[in-house]
Amino acid sequence: ANLSTPQRRAYEEFEDQARCLAGEAEQHRWEVERAREKGLREGREEGREEGREEGREEGREEGREEERRQIARAMLESGLFPEQVRKITGVDLG
Repeated sequence: ANLSTPQRRAYEEFEDQARCLAGEAEQHRWEVERAREKGLREGREEGREEGREEGREEGREEGREEERRQIARAMLESGLFPEQVRKITGVDLG
């Protein structure tokens, strides 16, 4: 390819711009990947925290239910009628 001096300069300038754009594209890909990884980490942590909170809430609810059953048993043992215990505690005795 026999290029004139102005053509060679234009071609070299084009190559420089292409290399610059390729570098910028690579930088952009790297930044996008870092942002994606950060989003995944944050999403996982948020999911774990929500799971822990749901687990704690389920545990508290199970504890309250067990407490109601214990109270109901104690009420029955103290002589209250099952219907009275059911109305007071909400525990199904059947």
